Amino acid sequence: MSEFNLMSLLYKFRPAEPLSYLIDILLEQRLYCSKYEELNDPFEGQFIEEILDTPELRMAMYAVAKTGLGFSPTNKPISRMMKSVTDLPMSKHDDLRICSLTSTLCDVRMWSLYASGHKGVAFELDFSGLDINAHQVIYEPALKKWSTTLMGAPSAEQVLTRKTEHWTYEQEYRIFARDEYVSVANRIRRVILGARATPMLENLVRRLAGEQVEVVRASLDVDGVRIPN
Repeated sequence: MSEFNLMSLLYKFRPAEPLSYLIDILLEQRLYCSKYEELNDPFEGQFIEEILDTPELRMAMYAVAKTGLGFSPTNKPISRMMKSVTDLPMSKHDDLRICSLTSTLCDVRMWSLYASGHKGVAFELDFSGLDINAHQVIYEPALKKWSTTLMGAPSAEQVLTRKTEHWTYEQEYRIFARDEYVSVANRIRRVILGARATPMLENLVRRLAGEQVEVVRASLDVDGVRIPN
């Protein structure tokens, strides 16, 4: 699991409504961390539990030592079941929260899905020098296979940093926390308004952002979304 380069700029998309969420980020300089059940992908945190045909399993199943029955383990899976992060031992996921960010700013789909059809905003955040528990999402061709034994179970962070390749365009990074919010005090570098953001929203953002935070507007061209330098 790879941590992101802390010199990188990451982005948080927000829709235009409810306005209270945008205002909270600008005034309180913090990002909300979602609970697992609040995430939007129904396959979020899902994985395949795979039990292998091993000598240890055969010994447990057939009491080889006592009965003298032979076995020929194949190391092939004999059981596959869909599981979720909630099936892990409680200590591995209890109270874990997730703040999703992205390294991409110009993908039309991100603005369409997460910024209310280009009417919302994206916050440009500078995480350089900040020691936080953040991980890059790894995109897999299919659901990841894990064991859920007490000794072999993955961490909740490992499960929640795997998504299927359908979501590759998101280029997601995740901050894992136990608190409801993660501070981004003095980390907001710019606020990028969507191409369809209203003048009212622009005026509000400019007023709340103050002189220290640059506010620019995205535009659309033949290549997608263009962001002023």
